[in-house]
Order: sequence, then structure tokens, then C-alpha cells
Amino acid sequence: NMVETVETKVTGLDEMRRSYARVLVIFLWVNVLAVMAIAWGSDNVSPVLVSAAALLMGAASTAVWMKEGTGVPVRIVTAVSLAGLVSLLVAAMGGGDPAHSFQIDAHMYFFAALAILAGWVDWRALVAFSAVVAVHHLFFNFMMPLMVFPDGGNFLRVVLHAGIVVMETAALIWLTARIQATFAAAINAVDEANAARDESERRRGGGKRRRRQ
Repeated sequence: NMVETVETKVTGLDEMRRSYARVLVIFLWVNVLAVMAIAWGSDNVSPVLVSAAALLMGAASTAVWMKEGTGVPVRIVTAVSLAGLVSLLVAAMGGGDPAHSFQIDAHMYFFAALAILAGWVDWRALVAFSAVVAVHHLFFNFMMPLMVFPDGGNFLRVVLHAGIVVMETAALIWLTARIQATFAAAINAVDEANAARDESERRRGGGKRRRRQ
């Protein structure tokens, strides 16, 4: 039982990441299909370019996952790809009458996607996602504002969104750090229990040898 417990504790975080990775890759491909579907009904983007970009992000994430498993490269690539897919979704939902556009509402998906990435339990994935979103908002706000906001560029809105992303990222980093600490503490507790068991068995073995003598 003790051996089984040790295996559970040592591989617990890795096993959780393996399960999460499979779900996340499926989730990314659902987003790829959603982006493509919306792009082909949009007059704000080129459906061919957006579809190609979405497929590239899905393929890149899948390829890295198949090669690296749940390593750091996979966590970062999937985070960047998810940020890119949400950005494409926001762009595809633009166009038409700004008063009836859902583009600004689609920005909430950035915050939801960031929270979903907490499943990696890795601050690097969260920072990578946030960095892509920040660069995306700043670049397109000045260069191609209709890809971000239905009524054109709005720097104050960019600052507001950035502030919210920073706060959410900080909270999620704290949360993932606590989860990692909990797993580490569990491993240490099991190691100490194993050490105590080994010492107890060693003493019992020594006592038996002395009685035989």
C-alpha cells in the first residue's frame, strides 16, 4: 500500500497534466472549427487566411503535444495557440453594424481562456498567453483597430483590458503556485513516511539477528 501511495504522490501532478493535455488539445480543435465557421460568415476578415492560421495553431499544438507530452514547450505552445485562436475569433466577429456587433463581447473569451490554462499548473503558460494578448491588443489597436474593436481604436479600452488580464494572471499564478506547493508537500510527507518505515524495518531486522546470536 505504501508503494502504491508513493507512486500516486510522485506522479500526481504529471498525471493531472496528462489528462488535462488531452482535453486541452480537443478544446483547441473545437476552437479551430469555431473560428473557421465564424470566419466564413464574416465580412471583416479573409476566411481563407483566418482558417489557415487557425489550422496552423491547432496543428502546431497537436504536433508538440505528440512529441513532448506535457513538457514546458507544450504548455507554452498551447497557451500561445489559444491566445491566437481567441484573437482570430474576435477579429472574425467584427464587421457590419457596430451597434449590433458581438465583437466587444467576444473579448470576455480572453479572460475565460486564461482561466482554462490554469489547468497546466504552470505560470509560464499564463504569462505566455497574457503576453500574446497584450501585444495583439496594442498592435491591432493602432494598425488594424477593426480587428479588435467594433468602433475603431480605443487605447483606454486596451489599458482597461490589460489591467484586468494582469490581475487575473497574478491571481492564477498565485493559485498554481499553491497547487504545486501542495503536491510537493504531499511528496515530502510520503518520503518521510517511507524513510520512517525503512528505519523501522532496519531496526526490526537488527533485533532479529541479535536474538539469533
